[in-house]
Amino acid sequence: MTTLVEVAAAAGVSTATASLVLSGKDKGRVSRKTAERVRLAADSMSYVRDALAGGMRNRRTRTIGVLGEQVLSTPYAVAMIDAILTASRELGWSVLLTDSGGQEGQTRRAVRELQSRQVDAIVHAAMYHQKVHVPPGLANVAVLNGFTDRDDVVAVVPDEETAGREATRHLIGLGHRRIAYVTDDSGVIAVGLRRAGYERALAEAGLEAGTGLVAYAGVLDLTCLTTDLIALFGPVVLPGAITRGAGTGERHPLPQTRSPPRV
Repeated sequence: MTTLVEVAAAAGVSTATASLVLSGKDKGRVSRKTAERVRLAADSMSYVRDALAGGMRNRRTRTIGVLGEQVLSTPYAVAMIDAILTASRELGWSVLLTDSGGQEGQTRRAVRELQSRQVDAIVHAAMYHQKVHVPPGLANVAVLNGFTDRDDVVAVVPDEETAGREATRHLIGLGHRRIAYVTDDSGVIAVGLRRAGYERALAEAGLEAGTGLVAYAGVLDLTCLTTDLIALFGPVVLPGAITRGAGTGERHPLPQTRSPPRV
């Protein structure tokens, strides 16, 4: 197995310089040309850095723990996880993924497990926009897709109301006037905010947001919903488009078996 001393010798630098480069601490301390030479030497010699040993010396593992709440099993969560993995990779950090399934007891156990593995920080990826409890003694935590009960914890949430408003404004801009809204009755914060954005856009355009234009569904299946929507809006005049209020926030044209006038 190739050692750090051998890599340093091949690159013509000191062991300390090689260590700085291969541990990602060379910025501003080692020239770009020298750092590149060290990395090329390490790659050509198939050098593998002992991250665990380095972590034991400086009490850091350069590892982020990602705790999901059912989020790892949802298709639209892939983008969130991919962003975490990409940012970590660019910074030279590793990622440990776990999912609590949204269960409070399992969440506590998952946090303890991540702590036992000496992660330097934890990203709590919440399912939908929701309030997340962060234990008082837990440090270096960030909440993704939710807000917290602690003022000292960073939290990032999507602007759900603006998303609903912009999706609806887009359809209005295409000339549609009767716009259906498919949502669910789960009570999730995001659902209410998106519908508020939908209704706001209609009001701004001088259009009525009647309850007759709202349909409820669990798992959205546009094909199965077509019959219900036809019954909801009548056999002659169908909505020109629908906007989805739960899940991805996607916009879809309504499946048609005939060509109704644009409404």
